[in-house]
Amino acid sequence: MDAAYRAALSGNIALLDQLAAADKTSVQWAIETTLDYALDDTVIVDEDSLKVKTSGIEHIGTEDARIPSKSISLDLKTGQMRNYMEQMAAYALGNMESHFVDNWTCILLFCDFQTQVTHEFTHDEAKEIVSRIISAYKDPNKQPTPCDYCGWCAMRNTCPAIVGPVEKSLTVVESVDTTLDQLREQVSSSPERLGQFLKMANVFKKELWDFAKDKAKELMGQGVDVAGWKISTTKGSEYFTAEVIAEAAETTGASINDIIGLFGGEIDGKTFRAWADKRGYAPSALDSKFKQGTTRMTETKIKTLK
Repeated sequence: MDAAYRAALSGNIALLDQLAAADKTSVQWAIETTLDYALDDTVIVDEDSLKVKTSGIEHIGTEDARIPSKSISLDLKTGQMRNYMEQMAAYALGNMESHFVDNWTCILLFCDFQTQVTHEFTHDEAKEIVSRIISAYKDPNKQPTPCDYCGWCAMRNTCPAIVGPVEKSLTVVESVDTTLDQLREQVSSSPERLGQFLKMANVFKKELWDFAKDKAKELMGQGVDVAGWKISTTKGSEYFTAEVIAEAAETTGASINDIIGLFGGEIDGKTFRAWADKRGYAPSALDSKFKQGTTRMTETKIKTLK
């Protein structure tokens, strides 16, 4: 997808046409977004020209596109949305030093979600982030810490920050002399202990439960019986295309309000704004409505429980 994105920006759509339909749509969005930033300015897409060397870091990064005249670089990201602040700071610092500018903007194109995240850096801001990362890397007392990048780490299978919590979780599970009520009391005896247990349980889920579940699905898909489990398949929901809806509306003389009512009388803000923007229409802020937000927990770094 990265290669198709860069090639299409240079005028070659051969790779783009080879992508699966969903991937092609995602990359096309990223291309259109990039061109909206560039306007008539040159977009650098040659891979060799997109390499970035940052002071103090041996690794040489490679961006996906750059607009030097606007001090902008873009990175195509597929899959889950993650935090790339440190990587973007390194790119920004390297670009500012090579282009002799004091500000740089890095744009993350999460194409599967058709969402962009913008990081604007001054030279001092980028340097502070990069210096902090380098200092942490060189710290002789540094300790491994689980984070979003564990899945890409070569040390993952032996890392004590991953293996340790999994072992501790299994130890708790196999403690036959303890009742559930006692276990619940132990893990909730203090906010610190509760937080540490949630950390261990989350690592256990990601590293063992998800693996075991996928393996079980694979085996059952091959006809192997996995005791106590089965695969259930639900029928896909029925739907009608826009052409069929339009034909039905024309035949029955249905009004616009009647058709919109089919979809609950509303459309999500992002989809509507994108649709309206392509038609040169700007909806009023007074017309938008907001549903009740949701609350969820996210992980942060905490001290190891003694």
